Amino acid sequence: MNQGSGPFSVPIAKELIKGGIVVADAVSEFASETGEKFKDLLAEAKSELEQSQHQGQQTNKTDGKDGN
Repeated sequence: MNQGSGPFSVPIAKELIKGGIVVADAVSEFASETGEKFKDLLAEAKSELEQSQHQGQQTNKTDGKDGN
């Protein structure tokens, strides 16, 4: 009984495993690229936040001097 289904199952199983490897590689590459893009966006956002905070501090110092 099992002899007839055995040889037929192995090639199918191998193909499914190969397909899984291809999908896993694609997902891994996508995740890596997405992670890099997210890190870039995070760095840009932090830089812009620091610049706006620095500008705000400069404005506060200027306002304080003008008020004296």
